[in-house]
Amino acid sequence: MEFIIIMKMSDFQNTIERLRSDTHSGSLSLALEFIEATKRYRPFEDRLFWGLSELKKAFPDMAVFEKIDEYLKNQRKKGSDLSFALSTIHRLLANHLEILAEKTKTHIDSNDTILTFSNSKTLTFLLQRIPVKDVFVPISEPGGEAKLLYSNIQEFQKARLIEDWQMKEILLRENSKAMISCDLVVPGKGFTNKIGTSKLCALALETGTPIILIGGWVKEYRTQPSKIKSPLLEWVEWNDKIIYV
Repeated sequence: MEFIIIMKMSDFQNTIERLRSDTHSGSLSLALEFIEATKRYRPFEDRLFWGLSELKKAFPDMAVFEKIDEYLKNQRKKGSDLSFALSTIHRLLANHLEILAEKTKTHIDSNDTILTFSNSKTLTFLLQRIPVKDVFVPISEPGGEAKLLYSNIQEFQKARLIEDWQMKEILLRENSKAMISCDLVVPGKGFTNKIGTSKLCALALETGTPIILIGGWVKEYRTQPSKIKSPLLEWVEWNDKIIYV
């Protein structure tokens, strides 16, 4: 039994280290993997919060880990069982995607051409469920992680990979809309997302193209971060073409 416990702790630590080095997945995907790992390996409480602390340090610009940490610590203060609390927040995050899908559908028509940016579980989930005319996916350099989004949605949409410099051409098309997710958002102020997002938003403003910004309570933060710490992320100022979901 002691050997099994040690192996589970080692597996949990290895999962945390793998998540820490993941530069391609979105914040919601990372958060769900963390919660699934805690349910699978059942770490002791101190190791659970160690893992969460490591992810907060690795991804300081992602609001979701702060949300999970705050929720679990509040539940612990109340004397609640952390296993039950983890199952609850896992369900809340999964339901969050369904709610976002229903809200997003009210802003998208089947004749729309959608321009996305970067890679995220949220965008994958939505674009696998909401049919549109075309989806254009800029490679999103540096990193090119949008290739993952493209591979995940091409079975469900008429999708095409494009170079980042082609974004304006797509935004000028009839019935075009930009649809992007984010890692942190202060509604009405701005949000953090992959470098290159601010260029997309500036082009959308220039061309008069609506920007559907997918956020929700999981990503919402009270104040603008004083500094964006990840070299792959940037702060994007709010503009009047943003439709916040």
